[in-house]
Amino acid sequence: MTAIDDKFAALKAAGFDLGSPKGPETSCPDRTGRFRHYDHGSIYWHPSTGAHEVHGAIHAKWSALGWEESWLGYPRTDEGPAGTDGRISHFQHGDIKWTSATGAVDQSSVTWEAYWNRDATFHKNKIAALRKDHRMVSLAVQRLSNNVVYAAVWLKSNDIDQHEIHGVDEAGLARFLDNEASQGHSIELISASGDGNDRVWAATTRPGEPPLMWFPRMTDGGSTDPGSLLAMNKIAQRNQAVLTSLTLFESNGASWAAGVYRRDPDTIPWSVYETHPIAPEVDMAKLPIQLAHGGRVELTAVSDDQWASLYRDDDIGPGASFSGLTPAEMDAKVESHRKLGYLPRHIDMGGTDDHRFSVIFKKRIDPLPRRLVITGTPVPELTVLDEAMVDYLKRTGIRAANLAVAQDHRLIYARAFTWSAQGYPIAQPQTSFRIGSESKVLTAILIRQLMEDPKTKPQFGDNSKIDHLLALNPPPGLTKTKGFEDITVLELIKHKTAVARNFASFDPEVVAAFGKSLPARSKLDFAAFMMCQPFDPPKGDYRNTNYLFLGALVQKLTGGMWFDALKTRVLAPLGLTLPTPSGSTLARRRPQEVLSHDWNMDLPASLMSADQPLVRSGYGNVNLEEVGDAIGGMAFPSCDLVKVLASFSKTSKHRLLNSYGPADIMFAGNATDGRVEWTHNGGLSNTDALMAIRDDGISWAVTFNAGAPQREMQPDYDELIDAVMDTLPTHDLFPSVGLTPLA
Repeated sequence: MTAIDDKFAALKAAGFDLGSPKGPETSCPDRTGRFRHYDHGSIYWHPSTGAHEVHGAIHAKWSALGWEESWLGYPRTDEGPAGTDGRISHFQHGDIKWTSATGAVDQSSVTWEAYWNRDATFHKNKIAALRKDHRMVSLAVQRLSNNVVYAAVWLKSNDIDQHEIHGVDEAGLARFLDNEASQGHSIELISASGDGNDRVWAATTRPGEPPLMWFPRMTDGGSTDPGSLLAMNKIAQRNQAVLTSLTLFESNGASWAAGVYRRDPDTIPWSVYETHPIAPEVDMAKLPIQLAHGGRVELTAVSDDQWASLYRDDDIGPGASFSGLTPAEMDAKVESHRKLGYLPRHIDMGGTDDHRFSVIFKKRIDPLPRRLVITGTPVPELTVLDEAMVDYLKRTGIRAANLAVAQDHRLIYARAFTWSAQGYPIAQPQTSFRIGSESKVLTAILIRQLMEDPKTKPQFGDNSKIDHLLALNPPPGLTKTKGFEDITVLELIKHKTAVARNFASFDPEVVAAFGKSLPARSKLDFAAFMMCQPFDPPKGDYRNTNYLFLGALVQKLTGGMWFDALKTRVLAPLGLTLPTPSGSTLARRRPQEVLSHDWNMDLPASLMSADQPLVRSGYGNVNLEEVGDAIGGMAFPSCDLVKVLASFSKTSKHRLLNSYGPADIMFAGNATDGRVEWTHNGGLSNTDALMAIRDDGISWAVTFNAGAPQREMQPDYDELIDAVMDTLPTHDLFPSVGLTPLA
């Protein structure tokens, strides 16, 4: 008997019969909880909540939201009465309440009170009434021409050790904070409004660890301007801190900001966007872009001529954000969203006309907790890799990763790791991740294959000149750079040229040079354009443009697209069907490809359409398919990538090359601890990848669905493997991930 069986029996004994089972008891996707469906409802069990039933309209609503993968999580109670005519089920992170008037509504489980556009007397009275059993979580002040008004959001809480001040100037605020510091309190919420001597401040403090940084005056300069809001944000991000309270104000015609930065134990990506002058429609246009990539707006700050929003790349469940509201619109939004189960999590006021209010609605106060899910065959001999990967994800906040290891021709380890809130897709060993510049190794393999192919071997070799092989005409009005005619194929493979280092974002110039429009479609057009760009000495360092020319050469020699050559010459012989060029835009992302997250949450202009709208970095600002596939555009499961690497082992019967080895296709090689290892990394704004081939038969590949945080080093995979080298397993896991053995 399981806990679910016991619950079913107890319900039946109490007179509530869910009916017959519709299937067996089953594990949930998170591999922690379990469930069983019945004719008239379901029972779900989780170790932290126990077993509870869900049925009727509440069951239907929970199902529509996504069961336990929704923002609500698992049920923590059975359904029970709510008021005189309602029913309610409590879940881990919220409730579903049914009434005859509203039907079933998912809602916050938090009791709250909010007000806005209220004078100092009202604000003071509310503080006195609510501070006994509530905590203020949002605070705003605005100086109008004839009055000072306040807005605040209060949550019912046992954590009420909070002090507050309002209606003071900057000197008064400083005295208050000094006194609070002597009592072990530090600044929590901050708000200011007005110019010069008319400026008024409001703040709250709390006990405990003080903020990492607190600045009462930051300028509106760029991220490289000392003392600016954006510069301070960069410093905070480098020190694992997040902006938790922000206010904007004016001083003698200049725009200023004040902000509080606190430690961020979860290392969540975040970014602040500013608009000048005040333009809520510009700010709001960014919201759907961030939402589509898993981001959300955490707070907005408004003054008479400024606007800023802070976005976080984490999960908190349903939300809504509105800006530029009149008092009547603000009242209506709060009331309509109250009925939908939302609370106003953040309110700010600013502007010189009636459209002064911004509000962010949530159904939760804090981000959804993350859960760890590991998929793939457990390998007891390599639990050190499991532990290292889990530790790295938790330190960096990266959501998903994939690691595979082979010994000789055998796949001995292939596991995927997901560190995310419920509802986030769970990575599998067969999930594709972007591999960035590791795609260059595939291009090098194709070039070496063509050197071995009887049909193309007579045409070229290491010392052949790329200019002669490509035979491209410059775009109208441009001239080939002197010295390009001397560059050899080997110099390109080994990055021994002085060609322009990069070609990313040149798309508008390239299509214009050929009289075309975005998006760019031709790798050969790019090659013709780049051969006319000035050299960038000295020779010998890593350059993406080298492999643009090699990718173009593959197309020239095969008469088809680069990826067609890869499928025919590399993927098909190894039985690999999942690798593809990564979707250049979010809409073109393949179903088997994980969503990737840009660490800085940047919003550059798209290069994939003529109107160039803003996009999240990595999805539209780089053409990964037609142009970038050979350089950094491929998406692979790590186990598939390791099969490519393991095909070079001495025991493999499916070799891709006859006379060339790792040293001929990999950029970097080094001798360590009596062995030689060739490595290549791959990185995009939303990708981090690393792979290696060792001459002792070990090969491995790891991928992450976010760019590497600056302050964190990846695990030393070689050291971890070496520590258990004598006890490595003898199994071959290629069949377990749907791949044929190499032997």
